Amino acid sequence: MIALTGSGLSLDELATELRRLTGLARRGTLAAEHLTGGTFTLNNYGGLQVDGATPILNHPQAAMIGVGRITDRAWVKDGPVEVRKVVNMSLTFDHRSCDGGTAAGFLRHVVDSLTSPGQLGGCP
Repeated sequence: MIALTGSGLSLDELATELRRLTGLARRGTLAAEHLTGGTFTLNNYGGLQVDGATPILNHPQAAMIGVGRITDRAWVKDGPVEVRKVVNMSLTFDHRSCDGGTAAGFLRHVVDSLTSPGQLGGCP
């Protein structure tokens, strides 16, 4: 987990800061204050060739999305079976911060955004 504190970063500034922090993390030189205190985590266990997991939250996290590896799978699309790229995603959340319906709606929004990025508001 990399925790970004503060607010008011533009999208470009956020991307730059994420690249900087990712580089520090890969070199093992990331300061401790960037490793704690986050409220949401994106966990990529796909890089470890894992399809799925059940992530556990650490306080004060409210939720975590886990992303498995992308694999070729047989998939039914409008009748015929096709080979498609498929990824498993999981959402762990604290029921004290939101209910299951809200969490499921959020995950649905994430999946829809990944599968149809052109449908997002403001995208060409």
